[in-house]
Amino acid sequence: MHQRWFRSIVVCCSISLVGAVPLSHTVLADFAAGELAYSRGQFAKAIEEFRPLVEHGDPKAQMMTGLMYLQGNGYARSAEKAAVWLYKAATKGDHSAQLVLGSQLLYGQGIPRDLPAALMWLTLAGQSETVGVVQQAEIFSNAAKSQMTAAQITGATTRIKRFQPRLDGFVVED
Repeated sequence: MHQRWFRSIVVCCSISLVGAVPLSHTVLADFAAGELAYSRGQFAKAIEEFRPLVEHGDPKAQMMTGLMYLQGNGYARSAEKAAVWLYKAATKGDHSAQLVLGSQLLYGQGIPRDLPAALMWLTLAGQSETVGVVQQAEIFSNAAKSQMTAAQITGATTRIKRFQPRLDGFVVED
């Protein structure tokens, strides 16, 4: 199950990553260069392109950094570090990061299993405009709900209603 989960997340989140925060043309060009390097397997180049964006709090670059940690592409594989970067992007409203973080919480992948938190992030990811993200979020949300009590679902629903994306920066410490 975990291998299938991982492949579907990677494909889903690698599809369309530009767009959550208005960025200058230079920043978009840097992200596009990082995304191109990543797609070509040039992970050191991708890190070089994403790092300044990550340092300025760009959620798409943070999401890619988290994904790279999760996969072990350019960084030593670390589901724990991936969760940190995915959380930063998810709190800023990045739907792909919300999907991956929610699935990590659902399966306890590198972080403690937390079904209400998983459901919250997966439901928020389901608000994406990317069809694949929405489809995967629905599958994982249903899996979470099937294991939760009514009280847990109600608690998660309350957290979803209170969620407000926040935009702040964070500096990489690698």
